[in-house]
Amino acid sequence: MEVVDRLFEFMAANGLSQNEFEKRCGLPHSNLKGMKQGPTSAYLVRIATAFPGLNFNWLICGTGSMRVETESKPAPSPAVTIGSIQTVNIGNWGELVELLKGQCK
Repeated sequence: MEVVDRLFEFMAANGLSQNEFEKRCGLPHSNLKGMKQGPTSAYLVRIATAFPGLNFNWLICGTGSMRVETESKPAPSPAVTIGSIQTVNIGNWGELVELLKGQCK
């Protein structure tokens, strides 16, 4: 099975026509079935953005399940304290990296 075949399988599993699928991805209508090389990288990026639960290992390679399998994990703490380093908002990774670099000297 090729990428295009798996795209149609994904559409069917989600009750989407090709037209609806392309609209959700913000793509112009195309002849997917006629794509000899499969969808372009720009097309795939839009698919990934529109359908974050789609497992791209499955789509591209045919391995794993169609949907991304998620583990049930507790929500991360909104802040982190490392040793004597001040508490840093986890959303500011740049600041955290700089503080950690300072601790490594």
